[in-house]
Amino acid sequence: LAQTHNALAAGRLRVALENYRLVPRALDTSLWYSRALLAAAPQNPEAWREAFLAAQRAAATSGERPNAWYNLAAFYATQNDFPNTERCLRVAIAWAPRWYKPRWMLAQVLEQAGRLEEAEAEARRAAELNNGHHPEVAQTWVRIRARRQQK
Repeated sequence: LAQTHNALAAGRLRVALENYRLVPRALDTSLWYSRALLAAAPQNPEAWREAFLAAQRAAATSGERPNAWYNLAAFYATQNDFPNTERCLRVAIAWAPRWYKPRWMLAQVLEQAGRLEEAEAEARRAAELNNGHHPEVAQTWVRIRARRQQK
């Protein structure tokens, strides 16, 4: 795992991929690997594909299940796969109902889909859970509420 980390840090993607294949699957590293691959080589299609597979494994096995599902939702969102993005966010919410981030992202996904009533409810809940720590969360709620009132 350390060799994988070092290879990614040095920009040696092929070596990192080969090293990670030797890491025992019993170790709970898929979430880390998914994020590390994308950070190291965001434009590389092979790295993206490997990161996506790791994200899928993490959603099924990670000890950080809410983070893993949130991470997987982000992968689906980059593909404009809104049904799977929504599904993953709802699973993340089920695992961590008091975490604002998946609700905030879900509100934005629902807004894009034109489901403004649902989007407003999720944005409101995200803002409540965030308790003013990140103003952009409350701003999302204000924006969606205004769009809904215009209809």
